[in-house]
Amino acid sequence: MVIMKSVNRAPSVMMKTAITVRVMPTCRSWKACGGQGPTTHSNTPLPFGAWARLINFKANQRKVVIGDDGRGGLAGVIGSANPHDASGADSNVAVRVAGPVLSSLLESELGIARFSGWQGSITPPPITPEAAEASSGKTTDITSGKSARVQALTEGAIQQSLVERIDGAVKGDAIDIAMFYVSDRSVVDSLLEASHRGVNVRLILDPNRDAYGQTTSGLPNQPAASELVSESDGAIHVRWYRTHGEQFHTKLVMIYGPERLWLTLGSANLTRRGLGDYNLEANLAIEVTRNSPLALQTLDYFDTLWNNRASLGIEYTADFAVYADPGQGHYWFYRFLEGTGMSDF
Repeated sequence: MVIMKSVNRAPSVMMKTAITVRVMPTCRSWKACGGQGPTTHSNTPLPFGAWARLINFKANQRKVVIGDDGRGGLAGVIGSANPHDASGADSNVAVRVAGPVLSSLLESELGIARFSGWQGSITPPPITPEAAEASSGKTTDITSGKSARVQALTEGAIQQSLVERIDGAVKGDAIDIAMFYVSDRSVVDSLLEASHRGVNVRLILDPNRDAYGQTTSGLPNQPAASELVSESDGAIHVRWYRTHGEQFHTKLVMIYGPERLWLTLGSANLTRRGLGDYNLEANLAIEVTRNSPLALQTLDYFDTLWNNRASLGIEYTADFAVYADPGQGHYWFYRFLEGTGMSDF
């Protein structure tokens, strides 16, 4: 089950199949502190030493819930949503899965718990050979639309798998991205190269103007998106999600042709910190047939936002020109922040 939430109440649909999709509406940085730099809870400036330690800081960004399914197996939800009151209005995506694909992710989570000081013990439910094969990511029978290849990806493996898929796209294929942050150079370069090969590339991005009640600078998305559009000679198309104080916190990439659709979603932003083994991140990669219910509804979710298929007076997304930032100052500032790690993206 893939759950996608849009604050402007995108249509909600539920399908019964092996994988079902439901599209449904649903101061931590210097930028969010009025540009005054990090502060303590008492609103006094942090000393320089504490500020310097923020360079290339690492965070546990994973959004993972795993439990038993009541039938002796595992069930889990992997997504982009923070369980955080102030994030309640944000748009997010999540995937609900069951079975052995969760075993490797559970072991990874237990490893994090152990090096964080946890000394407990959990014995996962046993996995039958048949179930292991079906969830290993090697399933070949996906032509019926009732099964899928599913793979758990974490940290740098997300970047490797994503860039490989982008680089493998050919003329006539399409790449649709709905994302909170885009700034990783390997992803930006791969998207530009894909557009030069004739791949249709579309992005729906958060304008990076709101952060928990504060107005922010538009970094990194506004200059990064402007680079993608200009360097592709307009072949890459960008629209901005119309936020109203909340954030478009979605992390979803779809790459597809006439026969197959591959997608990845989860916690990872397309940034150096999210993909370069700084943060702890968890995504799922799913491959299905192009005409499967999962593919059709996931694409319908994206197209609903892209084409503003909503009630009169509601706009999900705005034209690229609304937040385009072709200025060289912001561009090189975001490149500096991305390259040095002196940022929260």
